[in-house]
Amino acid sequence: MWKTYKKTIILTVILILLPMVVGVVLWDKLPLQMVTHWGVNNEPNGWMSRPMAVFGLPIICAVLHLFCIFATDKDKKKENLHRKSVAMVLWIIPVACWVCSAFTYGYVFYEKINVGLICCLLVGLLFIALGNQLPRQMQNHVFGIRTKLTLSDEDVWRASHRFGGWVMTLGGVVVILAALLQWWWMALVVFVVVFAATLIYPRWYYNQREKK
Repeated sequence: MWKTYKKTIILTVILILLPMVVGVVLWDKLPLQMVTHWGVNNEPNGWMSRPMAVFGLPIICAVLHLFCIFATDKDKKKENLHRKSVAMVLWIIPVACWVCSAFTYGYVFYEKINVGLICCLLVGLLFIALGNQLPRQMQNHVFGIRTKLTLSDEDVWRASHRFGGWVMTLGGVVVILAALLQWWWMALVVFVVVFAATLIYPRWYYNQREKK
């Protein structure tokens, strides 16, 4: 993976660290304590010191990004990873880092940013992207619905990922609608239902198959 995606890995690490440059340029205009977390009511409920927000968060994201790449590269079944799945592994943290940085810096100059709406819309789109990708994914230890049953039984893996694809796609559409209507409770319910369903289904499918 390192050899195949070397240029992309270097590019994504640079992009993750790039918000630090923005922070340095705006340094004198930034408060000593910067908002880095918001509650469901769109009110700030978490702060970090200026150095930590400007330098600490991008560095933490870069380390996490490299760890994900390392874990993917060490997977014994990494050849089963679909190329789009690899792309998601390589780009999801850089995109998330830029979104978080945009919120953190943007809130300093414009406090009316609807963080909840934007986050729900992005999560909904992510669910749809994952739902589209899951049915194409072969067995691996990095990407997909990884339970003891799915990793040990290819039939359970395939059935679970077909089911998971539909559930996540539908869930993504509902989350987007909930975000537009600002029904945050519905978005939360969808998160719980989607993850519970994808974890429960492999065991249910296996039990139903064994009864035949």
